[in-house]
Amino acid sequence: MKIKSKFRDYYDGVNPLHAEEPLFVRETKKFTVITSFGKRINVLDALDGPLKDLLEKISLYPVYSLVNFGDAFDVFFCGRQFSGHHISGHFKDEADQYVYKEKWFWRPCPEFTEHLVGVRRSFNRKFSDKDAQAQIDTWFKQQGHKDQQLLDLQLAAVTPIVLRRHHFGTGELTINPILKAFDFAKILRPEQAWQELAMFFGTVVMPERNTVQISDKDRHAQHGFDKRSFRRTAKQLRGET
Repeated sequence: MKIKSKFRDYYDGVNPLHAEEPLFVRETKKFTVITSFGKRINVLDALDGPLKDLLEKISLYPVYSLVNFGDAFDVFFCGRQFSGHHISGHFKDEADQYVYKEKWFWRPCPEFTEHLVGVRRSFNRKFSDKDAQAQIDTWFKQQGHKDQQLLDLQLAAVTPIVLRRHHFGTGELTINPILKAFDFAKILRPEQAWQELAMFFGTVVMPERNTVQISDKDRHAQHGFDKRSFRRTAKQLRGET
């Protein structure tokens, strides 16, 4: 797979043996989505066609929200859905000093649980580690789930990567985002990402061929036989050579 792009991403360092075809023309574009009761949607700036069909489908996927905590987002990568969570704030460094940091989580971990408990308790809420873990497990339960309908829509739109960020009734969809900005390598290694993208574009460029059924009559004609080729002559029937 050969990539044509104005930016580099975390999986670009993979050096495959065959890098000429297919071609991934990687362009980033953002779309605003307005939803109403999770059913009526409007994808702004998207023209009717396969891309709009894909974005509308993605807009209706369930959003798991840890209320008042961080930023909910999903990456739809070659027919697979990955849920992540973003938090920002002041955290203690190795020198026990508070510094501003942004962190991205793709899997449950003690640090994520501890931070969630701390935020909830700062609002004087009774919130245990068990409560936090239950919410986090719910958030990540569909991690890496593959959806054939989603894959078909992404293939039709020739759009292998879509990032969705949710903001209370409105959302933002980004096609072909820079995944290294979200630490996506933590959930999908560079080699895995490259392989899935190569398979995706290989399917776009060289779709499966339909098997053509050839009758016995046509197959015989292809090899130079006719209707008399397999019949015995009168002499053969009489035992004469």
